[in-house]
This record gives sequence, structure tokens and C-alpha cells, in this order.
Amino acid sequence: KKAEALVMQYRQGANQTAQAQHKGLVQKLAELKLPAEPLISNKRQTDAVFATDTGQQIGQLYIPASFHNQRRFGEETSAMQFAHDHGLHVQPMIGKDGKDITFEGGDLRQIPGKSAYLMGFGLRSNDQGAKTIAQMAGVDVFPIKMLREDFYHLDCCLCPLPNNKLIMFKGSEDNPTFTKESDDFLHNLYGKDNILYISEKEAQHFATNLVMAKDQLVVSEGAFSKDSMATLKNWGFKVNEVPYEVFHKSGGSIRCSLSELTSQNFEQRHGLNDLANAKDGKADFFDDHQVIDIDAIKRRAQYAGVMPQHFEV
Repeated sequence: KKAEALVMQYRQGANQTAQAQHKGLVQKLAELKLPAEPLISNKRQTDAVFATDTGQQIGQLYIPASFHNQRRFGEETSAMQFAHDHGLHVQPMIGKDGKDITFEGGDLRQIPGKSAYLMGFGLRSNDQGAKTIAQMAGVDVFPIKMLREDFYHLDCCLCPLPNNKLIMFKGSEDNPTFTKESDDFLHNLYGKDNILYISEKEAQHFATNLVMAKDQLVVSEGAFSKDSMATLKNWGFKVNEVPYEVFHKSGGSIRCSLSELTSQNFEQRHGLNDLANAKDGKADFFDDHQVIDIDAIKRRAQYAGVMPQHFEV
């Protein structure tokens, strides 16, 4: 009983710390004029705090996740409903065989200022995703093959920045983060002088798992070394640190906790005239093998007990 009481006391303390740190992040975003809205989820979804994994927006298209691990099935439905309510076109990825194409939002990162994306695959998302997203959204998607199980999402080891800069955890020769082909591609794309190579300690502190607003970077406190901070400053970025280490114990950090969306409805409600990466109009996102499988969506939702009550496509 004494041990149980100590465990409960620890959990309560950790929960209070998590709530305080999450609130601090929201306050920092507000200071930078980045409004945040809560995404309501089922309490049984223990990883739902990591909202970026539930899907990603490209223009007016919202691509929900199809999770690798069954325990996360259904997390995407709340995000799908939220995106739909904000005027986005929700389009899951279904392959020619009628099955879901495994995709998690943490593996997709936009190259700022360009209609181009880097997509990690090999650990959580599969190799069909990059080609399919490119066909659906009419953008360039460059596949990056990942190797290390301890950095299973792309946003945990790589971060494209504005002005053709990149933060990257390369790994070591005997334990590389990416395949040689993907590593060479990144170096050819950016050039060595435009890449900030971070240490494993920085990567484990989720230095690449940041969000940005133009030249403002929001990152977990203590993630970057002094040398890395100096490089970012020389590149013209301002680093805003917020305490967020309690979330690291669950395998994520700041970018993981935020699903970055923009829409006309959202802008009007928050009095914003322009949000980064917004695009006008709606493209034709369909081709001959893209099918909206409502039954597949419902199966995933029912598995987690979070079926939306008025979801429409």
C-alpha cells in the first residue's frame, strides 16, 4: 500500500507538471500570435497529446494518419473532425488494394516557403506515402529513409528552417539516422554550410522537435547546446525556450504536441489575415487509385470508441 501511495503521488505530481508546461507552451504561442485551440480526445488514447501525429495539412487538404501501432488507432478521428469543421478537405490515404497506407504526421515536414516536403519512412510511415501524398496534393515530397528505432519520426531528428537551413541529427558511422542515399540527398539539397549538425544529446532532448513562426523558433528548454544556439542566432533566428521535459518521457516534445492548421474559418475567428503556408482555392486531389473509404475510417474510429457524430466528406 505504501508503494501504491508513492506511485499515485508521483503520477499526480507529473500530471500537474505536464499541465503547467503545456499551459506555458500555449502562452508562449499566444505571445508570438500563434493561436492554439484544444483538440478533444478520448481519455483512453494515452498518446493523443501528440497531436501532430494525427495528420497533416497541405493547402486545403487534410491527410489523417493511419497509425502503425494498433493502440493509437482512432486518435486521428478527432483531428479529422476538427479539420472538417474548419473547412478543410479530409482525404485519407487508401492504396489500390483498398487498405490504409500507413502514415503518421510526425514524418512529414514542409520545406518552409516551398511547395515541397520531406517525408520520413521505414519505421512508422511506409514507402508508399511520399508518392501518394505528392499525387494527392500536387506537391513535391522527398522520401527520407530512417533507420534508428529511437528516432522513429522525422521531426525527432530533422527540422527544415526558412532560408534554406536545416537542423539534422546525422547519427554516427556505426549507428546512422538515415540511409546513405537519404543522407547524401539532404547534403546535396542544402549544402554542408547550411546544415546545423546536432549531437545525440541534443537530439534526445528533442532539439529538432520545434515549431516556428518566421524567424521565431519555439523549442524545449535546454535542448540546444551553446554552440548550436550561437549558430541559430547567426542565421538570424530567435530561439524561444519553454520548459517541456516532462513530455519527453513519453517520446515527444513541442512539435509533437501541435497539429499546425490554417484555414479561412480559423483565420476569421482569430482575427488573422495571413497564416504561414495558407493556399487559396481547392485543387483536384483525386486520381484513379485514391478512394475515400468511409468504412475504413469508421472501423478505426470504432476501435477507439471515438466515432464522430456528424462527420461528413
